[in-house]
Amino acid sequence: MPDGRGQQTVLGNFVSIMMILLMTMHLYAPFASAANMVSCEVPLSSPGSCDEYDSSDDMTPFQQDWIEGTYDFTLQSTSTIRLELVWALREFNTEALGLGAISSALAIDGLDENDGAPADLIRDQFDIEIAPNVTVRDKLIIEINKEIKNSVESGFGDATTSTGYFDTYTNAGTTIACSTDPSTDSFDEGAAENNVFEPPICLKSVVYISVSQDSFNLVANANLDLERAYQGLLAMGTEVTTMFSLSGLPGHKSSYSFNPPPYATIKSVDENGTRAARPGPPAYFAGEWEIDNRNAGIGGESLSLPIEVEMMHRNRSDTTTVSIPANEKALDLQIQLDLRDESAATLDFIVALHYLDEATMNDWGISMMSVAERATMKQVTSDGIRLAYHNGIVDLSNITSQFPVDTIAEGISSTIAGMETIQMNEMTWVSESVSAGIVGPTGGLNFTHRDTPGCTELVPPTEPLHYCVKGSSAMSYENPVYLRTTSEPFSMRLLDILKENNEQENVEEILNVLTNEDFRRVMNSGIELETALDSEYLSAIVPSNLPPNELTLEIILPTWIQTKDGLDRITLQDSLYGDDQMNISFAGTAPYDWRNVIKNEDNEVACFSNQSTCIASSMKVDAMSFNFNEWDRSVSFEFGIDAGVSMHRIGIPQDRIPSYGEHSISMAAIPSDLLRLGIDLSTRLDEPFSRTMELDFLCSINSDEAFNLAVCDESITFTLTSVGLVNFVERMGVVLTDYVQQSIQFLTTQENSRFKTVDLSAFVVNFELANVGAPDLIVSDNEGISLSMNIPRVKFKLAVDGDLGEMFSGNFDSTELSLTTNALRQTLLWPMTSMMQSFSDVLVNGVISLSGITSPTDDTSVDPYTIPISTTSFLNEEFQVAFNGPMTIHMPKGIRLLDLNSEAGYIEERKVDGRQEITYNMPFGNVEDTITFRVQVTWYFFFLFLWKYMAIFAILLLLGVRRFRRKRARKKARRNYSKARSADKVSINQDEFADLSGFHSKGIHGDMESLKDYSGGAMSDLPAAQAGFGISAVRQKEIDDDMFN
Repeated sequence: MPDGRGQQTVLGNFVSIMMILLMTMHLYAPFASAANMVSCEVPLSSPGSCDEYDSSDDMTPFQQDWIEGTYDFTLQSTSTIRLELVWALREFNTEALGLGAISSALAIDGLDENDGAPADLIRDQFDIEIAPNVTVRDKLIIEINKEIKNSVESGFGDATTSTGYFDTYTNAGTTIACSTDPSTDSFDEGAAENNVFEPPICLKSVVYISVSQDSFNLVANANLDLERAYQGLLAMGTEVTTMFSLSGLPGHKSSYSFNPPPYATIKSVDENGTRAARPGPPAYFAGEWEIDNRNAGIGGESLSLPIEVEMMHRNRSDTTTVSIPANEKALDLQIQLDLRDESAATLDFIVALHYLDEATMNDWGISMMSVAERATMKQVTSDGIRLAYHNGIVDLSNITSQFPVDTIAEGISSTIAGMETIQMNEMTWVSESVSAGIVGPTGGLNFTHRDTPGCTELVPPTEPLHYCVKGSSAMSYENPVYLRTTSEPFSMRLLDILKENNEQENVEEILNVLTNEDFRRVMNSGIELETALDSEYLSAIVPSNLPPNELTLEIILPTWIQTKDGLDRITLQDSLYGDDQMNISFAGTAPYDWRNVIKNEDNEVACFSNQSTCIASSMKVDAMSFNFNEWDRSVSFEFGIDAGVSMHRIGIPQDRIPSYGEHSISMAAIPSDLLRLGIDLSTRLDEPFSRTMELDFLCSINSDEAFNLAVCDESITFTLTSVGLVNFVERMGVVLTDYVQQSIQFLTTQENSRFKTVDLSAFVVNFELANVGAPDLIVSDNEGISLSMNIPRVKFKLAVDGDLGEMFSGNFDSTELSLTTNALRQTLLWPMTSMMQSFSDVLVNGVISLSGITSPTDDTSVDPYTIPISTTSFLNEEFQVAFNGPMTIHMPKGIRLLDLNSEAGYIEERKVDGRQEITYNMPFGNVEDTITFRVQVTWYFFFLFLWKYMAIFAILLLLGVRRFRRKRARKKARRNYSKARSADKVSINQDEFADLSGFHSKGIHGDMESLKDYSGGAMSDLPAAQAGFGISAVRQKEIDDDMFN
């Protein structure tokens, strides 16, 4: 029916209009409030209300999530990062929350599939159970944990989360209040604004992230203690770049901050981040980044942001970053050259490595990081090397293989000429320096800081502390690591070095014959050599590309040599601070010391210990006899001389010792053994030192009158060998003898010469040189080089020929002198006159006693003879060469000196074989003395002088007595004979005898044919004397029985 159909149509239209009004009524006249979401009323048991949904308030129109979060990363250790995360959630995925049942209501509220549940709705549905025992409140936390875990693990590592609701959200200094209370979150419930997305729901999560070792740019291995290693590297000054990846989820705005560990600070971040100061303590820098992915499109993905964090050490009150001053010593090179066995010398090379600088590590290709460009290592200290070794992050053979030990050994070989090439063994690391006997700071690869000052790090007692990461000595270079190597044995003789460095041609020949034993003698002779090497001497050994270093070269000397200070080694040092020790000196190990007493063969002191020059001298004059020969008018004096000098040492004035800049020679005295060595070395030369000396200078000694002698045309060759010196000295004796004899002979030929005859053929001078052979190994001055002179006992006779009367009156014009050694002519003139004349002074000033004649008299009122002496015994004062020592005179028999005295006490006297022996000990140096004495001529001398006359008288007397006795015997015999014949013969009386006048009988008269008559004339004159007045020298001949025979 039309009416029915019409009614149905109207009813249908009404229902439709009513449904539309119902759905749109809230736009004009809300049922319960001014603003509410239909979804908030589903289910009807929902306790609160929501603000009005406005899509324009949604900042993530194409994503269901709208979350703003802060991520605060703190690197607690190298294995764990603590993340404190706060999310301000304004919109979240509806399906993830389990709110799919109200999707139709959400559609009514104007939310499409790209919209999530707003914060007001989520709070409103908090207590709705979407699964057994799981409410929307619980579900949100579950989902948040899942999202955080996914986000963090995508950029860092494994994470564990702990999430809870939080009441505020702070970012960039702005804090927003958050709410989880559905009864106060809407405008109708007193909220500040009508916005379904406000206030946000905040959640706070604490996440612990396990960090991969690879994140810190170190080679992972089983020995790696990453935390201490990383902390040590930073304390050592290493700057490490750590890389992470941040993730920004769709619909999220994430603010990240990265806080370094307590021992670090952030030096820089990549260009997407900023450095933010943190108060500490101590203050430090953190890194901040932001990822805004709220505008992610439909189906949008997470934004990934790789970040770089360059971290450095954070200085603290007890631990600061290692800072090495410029030009601080990095290497201490210790080279020990052991020459105790010169044929098998060794080189011990030790390197104390305090640190390596960046340039050296780059040159050697050494890096402690797996990716070197991600770290800046300005230096690696000794603690750093121990860190690398014990953590297994560096192969230390890279250092030993790169260290230029062969170059240094070659530098030593080239610096010291005469050395063989040195072959070095491989370098090894020293475990611990003390046990290895290394001098210097304690250290080594296994050195421990336990109980050492400056390290405050606490570790378990069983854990070694090879490197320190906390304290004033953290990662320091004070305790170095040591490398060591030794060489193969090689030959290095000091003598060879001396030969190689010699530049004097005239010295080369001597060095060629010089042996090690000779060199030892030279060094033991008291010589000291000292020099200062140029500072570049050691610098040339070390390559220039090494970091700042100091070199100590210790030379252990051969066993036979030492320094002048008595040390067995020389230490040279090339330092960084200008206090180079470059002085060297050499001396013998048993050096000759001149400060000793020298005694002569009689065990008497010849030289004292304070005499640097010791030339012991002695002279003995043997005055055998002194006679007056009145028969030939002569005086004879018989004597012999033995003189000698023995050179033990010669002092050297220090200003005479040459000095060449920094090179000097010190020698106080030259011992006799050194001179013998010099003679021996010259003997070994192919052409010993030789010089010919012409003797023409002998004829010009007297500048006023030149002599013309045959000896002056001769020459003597001096050869510096033991045989050559002996021959030279002997030849000098012959030359001197010839010179004396020819000179005297020459004087007799001169006009107005008083000499009538000269004969000195018996006068001889002998020279002898002894003790010039090679010395033994012990250098001393005990045995001197002896030069002796001997004049054999000879009698000089001075005879005079002339008018004695004129001579006694002082007129010698007619006097002629004879100097002879063979005067045999005798005369009968001048018997006692000459004797009386000679002793006139003695008789006048003397006194005759039973002992003889003494002059002056021994009366105390009469002063004795006085001889003042003021002189010096020095022949050369500069070299302290003196003619000192005993000078002995053997007085002739019958003549002696009484009351002999030396004020200085230098005179000694004794009686030897009945003769007075007087010794004057000439002192060393200046002499101030006064000698007093009296002369006594004993009756024995007169007996010796008059014995000839007494002998003649005795012989005559003996002959007279004998003749008288024979005469008496003959007379008696004749008388007896006459008596016997008287019986047979006729006696003749006087008258009968007178009758025999003119009778001649040969038996009575003998051969006398006639008797000479001398009554009328005088006796004829005696023949004139044939001998002159002169001096004769006759070799002494001992009187024996043959003479009397």
